[in-house]
Amino acid sequence: MDLFSSLYSFELCSMASGSSGNCYYVGNSEGALLIDAGISIRKISKILNEFGRHLHSIKGILISHDHIDHISSLETLTRKFKIPVYASSGTWAGVMRNRFTKFADSNKHIEVIPGKPFIAGGFRITAFPVSHDANEALGYYIENSHQSISFATDLGFIDETTAYYFKKSNVLILEANYDEEMLANGPYPERLRQRIRCNTGHLSNLQAADCIADVYHEKMSHIFLIHLSKENNNPQRVLETLQKTCNEKGITIGNDTIIMPFERQKRSPLYRIE
Repeated sequence: MDLFSSLYSFELCSMASGSSGNCYYVGNSEGALLIDAGISIRKISKILNEFGRHLHSIKGILISHDHIDHISSLETLTRKFKIPVYASSGTWAGVMRNRFTKFADSNKHIEVIPGKPFIAGGFRITAFPVSHDANEALGYYIENSHQSISFATDLGFIDETTAYYFKKSNVLILEANYDEEMLANGPYPERLRQRIRCNTGHLSNLQAADCIADVYHEKMSHIFLIHLSKENNNPQRVLETLQKTCNEKGITIGNDTIIMPFERQKRSPLYRIE
């Protein structure tokens, strides 16, 4: 019997989602993981306490990439709380180069190799590469005995490997960073707009919606949209684009499927996924 086969549900909470900081909680009766750690320890602890959990229940941290809004608390989490960090070798090299995280405990780093499953926090996890302007950025496919989550943020496009994991998932957590019209007419200089739009940048609402329409299936119970830009997006635009795209492609998302854009600095409810 696999280690994860006796676990029957997920708990999921977005603690923060956006360029000001990213951190997500995935737990079960045996323990929990954080995906990214780009907010303060104080905020992480406060949110955990709000739903009756504690930092000591965190068995590992999955890091998507080495930008500071995803890694800022790693020094304290590794040195004070002794929590292992799962990341690609390229991502960890970036952590070590960053002046805010260079004293994170390297003994707590566990190298993640895309396509090679590993067990952490009672879950079976498989990483897959995503395209971003960071070294060896990753998405994650997380399984228990009968449910699975795919997580991908900060990516410029959806490739076949990413879509493969999405199609297998019951829960999809996907970046929808910007609305094309808002970005074009917004305050950013053209050079930054080009960085955001490029294949190593961020995913637009339309790209996210096209992907969701292509990978959706009737057993997909939750779709969460993350990393919305403060200046170039809002939840209404995300949902309108998804609805329009699905209509154009003849895709009907079931009434039982929860679709939710996560707020930037306000935690989400704790979702229990059976």
